[in-house]
Parts: sequence; structure tokens; C-alpha cells
Amino acid sequence: MRAMTDAFAARLGAAATTLALCWQIVRRDGVALGLTTHDRALQVGGMAYAAAPGLQPSAITWGQAGEAHAMEIAGALTPDGVREADLIAGLYADATARCFLVDWEQPDAGTLELAAGKIGAVACQDSMFTLEMLSALSELNSVAIERYAPTCRAELGDTRCRVDLALRTRVATVLGVAGAEVATDDGMGADAYRYGRARVLSGVAAGCQSVVDGSGGGAVSLRAVVPGLAAGARIELREGCDKRFATCRDRFGNMANFRGEPHVPGNDGIARYPGL
Repeated sequence: MRAMTDAFAARLGAAATTLALCWQIVRRDGVALGLTTHDRALQVGGMAYAAAPGLQPSAITWGQAGEAHAMEIAGALTPDGVREADLIAGLYADATARCFLVDWEQPDAGTLELAAGKIGAVACQDSMFTLEMLSALSELNSVAIERYAPTCRAELGDTRCRVDLALRTRVATVLGVAGAEVATDDGMGADAYRYGRARVLSGVAAGCQSVVDGSGGGAVSLRAVVPGLAAGARIELREGCDKRFATCRDRFGNMANFRGEPHVPGNDGIARYPGL
């Protein structure tokens, strides 16, 4: 983007301004999306910014020195803008984002940068979406070292867990869909896929995925409704893990790679002993 010009700076102090907010979002799959609060599309820096219906930006919150600033973007889900299927598929996770002001009468006269960072929490409800935008400073609030815990810190199948997921992934056919409840022709036992993943391989919803909250008798309960999923679609089901030592030992036979401390007493264990 070009630097702010004197003409643009003058617009900021005018009694009646012609300014609009713009957001540039680059998803993790490389797709770039432009949104603006103006009532028509704008071309800024060679990129199109679509007029998003019902776009409702929050205030940009700045804390004390060193604290992260954050904001939220809310608007209507649209087929050519932010889509529910893309949110469910996790395409906006860790997407980069920037927010700036532009003069809609002179879009190429320069911009005023307001915030930049990554997309954090996302949500969609009643045909509306909400995206949380976090600055790079928010990473200072993350935990830099691992904390001991009775549950495993590895993810099933990663380089620390080493369970072979190829042997625990199956492809099934969808027999029926009722909201987040999906009936399949898979015959795995109760809760075989709980905490695992379901990924659609064919049909309108191909590419969408969701965490599995429960399974049994061919039925799979998804954490979120997958739009467009219907009978006849092929779906990939991957087993999950509740990260308990007993599960690691009895179900996966993987105790040597368990990344937790199941026998270290917590605060409740300390409270059972009288003080010295």
C-alpha cells in the first residue's frame, strides 16, 4: 500500500469524510479476501475489496504498553465472501489480516493502517460470521514451555506420539444426515472416532472437516454441521484420543511415547496430607 498523502491526511480532519474501512485477509490455503464497509466494491492497491453486507467492525482495543490490541469483524455469510463451509473447514485458522482506512472517492490516494495480525477465534451463527483479529503481540501471552499434566501433550499420530494413523483411518459412505448427526456404513465400536476427525471426500461439501464428538453403530456426531453434506457422499473418518494414560496403554499400546505425567499428584493430592 502507498503511504498516506497530504490530501488523505486532510480528509481525516474534514467535517464530512469519505472514508471506509477495509480488511485484507489471506487464508492459510493462499486465498486472499478483501472486505469493505463501503456500499460498493473498491479497488485498492490492485486488489478488489467487496462490499460486505451487514459488516460490523468492533472498536480496536489498545491496552497498556506491551499489550496486544484486538478487534472483531462481524458480517453476513455470502457465497462469494466469507462462507460457513470455509470457516468449518478451518481455512481461516491462523490467516493473516490487516485493517486500514481508505478514501472511497480516491482509493489510490493512500491508506491509514489501523491494525495487522492473525485471525484468532471464528464463529458462525444465524447466517452471520465473527472473526477475531489478534496482533503479533498476542503471541507474548502464549506459554513458551510445556507444563506437566496428567494428560498427554502430543497429538495422536504426530512425531512425538508415533501412532500410525494410516491404520486408524477409514473411508465410509454417508447414509443420512440430520444436523450434526451423520449415519454411515462404518461398523466401528462405540466412541472409536471420538476426538478424531471427519473429512468429506466427495459431493458439495468436499474438503470440509469437523471434529468428532462421538460415534457408535455407524453413527457419527460432529461438532459442527457441515453444509451440503448429504447421503451418498464419501467421508474419511480418523480415530481420536482422549489423551489419558489408560487409553494410550490399553487402546494404542503406546505407553513409551506418552507425553504426560499421570502419576504426579496435583493440588488435590497435596491437600490430602496434613501440613508439616
